[in-house]
Amino acid sequence: MTSSFPPGRRLFAKGALVGAAALLLGAAPATAARGAAPLLRLRLPAPSGRYPVGAGTLHLADPSRNDPWDPGIGVRELMITVLRPAVPGHRFPHLAQMTPGAAESFADVAHWIHEPLPLTGVDWAATLTHARAGARPLPGRRPVLLYSPGGGDARVMGSSLAVDLASHGWTVITVDHPETRARWSSPARGRSVDGSGNPY
Repeated sequence: MTSSFPPGRRLFAKGALVGAAALLLGAAPATAARGAAPLLRLRLPAPSGRYPVGAGTLHLADPSRNDPWDPGIGVRELMITVLRPAVPGHRFPHLAQMTPGAAESFADVAHWIHEPLPLTGVDWAATLTHARAGARPLPGRRPVLLYSPGGGDARVMGSSLAVDLASHGWTVITVDHPETRARWSSPARGRSVDGSGNPY
């Protein structure tokens, strides 16, 4: 089966730009402690494709191999999110871009990643993607695109781009690499480790 929109350079550039713009524009106030200024809630850009998007996050563990960075856990593990065209419907919740633990860590480094981002005052954990967690995928075979972030980034940094590609008919698999030490949640460790956010 072919995609309704091939992922060319223009689509990748657009996804990266609209994701960055969402961090600087389109924010709504969130509740804050009494007397404190309200926290900003960021809105990611809506996908441009015709399909609604569903998402699922998986913890993959290989018990035949051990983690070279943390041998005490006894498995080699990986966290992935699968995004794909979904059956239309609104009964499933929107997938958060980051878990609260990942958002807390990101708040400490956001300004260093992109200097115009504010040092304080943003509720990073309240940012929702346009993918619905657990939504039933559309039947049929679809092309698969593996999104592997570089430079120590977490997979959630490409959320808008991945959702946009899925809205055009692609199955997109985003992956966190434990060795990058980006903040992510490890079910095998029972805690968050340095890495991206995952719904665990």
